[in-house]
Amino acid sequence: MAQLVDVIASQVRHYRKERKMSAQRLADACEEIGLTVPRSVLTNLENGRRPALSVAELLVLARALQVPPSLLLFPVGRVDRVEVLPDVIADPWVAMRWFDGQEGDSTGIVELFTDHETAVQEVLALKAEEFQYLQRSTEEQDEEKRAVWEQARKRASKSVPFAEGTLRKIRDDMRERDLQPPHLPPQLKHLQGEANGSPEE
Repeated sequence: MAQLVDVIASQVRHYRKERKMSAQRLADACEEIGLTVPRSVLTNLENGRRPALSVAELLVLARALQVPPSLLLFPVGRVDRVEVLPDVIADPWVAMRWFDGQEGDSTGIVELFTDHETAVQEVLALKAEEFQYLQRSTEEQDEEKRAVWEQARKRASKSVPFAEGTLRKIRDDMRERDLQPPHLPPQLKHLQGEANGSPEE
């Protein structure tokens, strides 16, 4: 997998220069995050004199460079082929989707959590829409227009329970699989501790 380390080194150098960071500044940024990655280590990495990189170093370098870790592994848009496994070459975008769990996830966990995120955003959007229509109807002076806004608010309000039901179902599915559902934003805290539609003990 020496080729993979070379790719990471190239990506680190690319994003470091793109952000106009010196090797010392990148080393300092890693130190601030909590892991010592000396400038000499970075120099050796970028010059091909370091044959391996730890997972912790990869993650900290990605945070310091403000890029997804997978983008250091798979240079999407910069090369057309990359080593994924020993002697396995693939398109970087396909490789990144596999690495991120967007493809080839036989457990279904990534899809389940993606559905959860989508459901959360749907509930929040409907609640925001309902509040917006409420404001419009409250501020509107024209009686007919106010009635239109009020009808729109009622439609949004009726949609909220269905969207919340979808979110509850996903969270229940997670618990049935012994998975810990993500924390919810404050606006949805009433759904945070529910299981099968009722509060958990």
